[in-house]
Amino acid sequence: MTTVDDGRRCPLSPGPVQSSEFIALGLYSPDLIDKTTGKITKEALKTDVLKAQAHVDLCGDSSGLSVARLIGISSVDELKSTIGQIAARPKNSGVPREVFGHATVLVDWLMKNGAAVLDDGKVGFTSHAVVRTSMGKAEVKKLREDLINQLNRNVVRW
Repeated sequence: MTTVDDGRRCPLSPGPVQSSEFIALGLYSPDLIDKTTGKITKEALKTDVLKAQAHVDLCGDSSGLSVARLIGISSVDELKSTIGQIAARPKNSGVPREVFGHATVLVDWLMKNGAAVLDDGKVGFTSHAVVRTSMGKAEVKKLREDLINQLNRNVVRW
């Protein structure tokens, strides 16, 4: 991974992630959110994605929890487009996915709870970022529970 002189990891990112930024997790049902209750499911934040591991660092496709940085109006548009593409893919079970919206959390909250947010911009999704930790599975379970509670406070339906 080549870091750009201004601290970006990825050349298409608008810059390094700041603690004062909000990030958004794109949501689609039934996988990531219960459409009836409007609550995020545990499937939205898989322990295996958040726990410490050898990560892939390939701008736009780096490993970790994929999120969007809310740094401009285009950020939400990029996220809507990406979630629309994901929701359009058929599930093995045949149950259709539906675009729902997004949920936000402050990067500072993630940092204070042991997570890092890294810029991971790519063509068509320059606001893309990934959330990672160096935690073991037990610690990640606690983070996941707390993060779901935080995100559920800030769900935006499209």
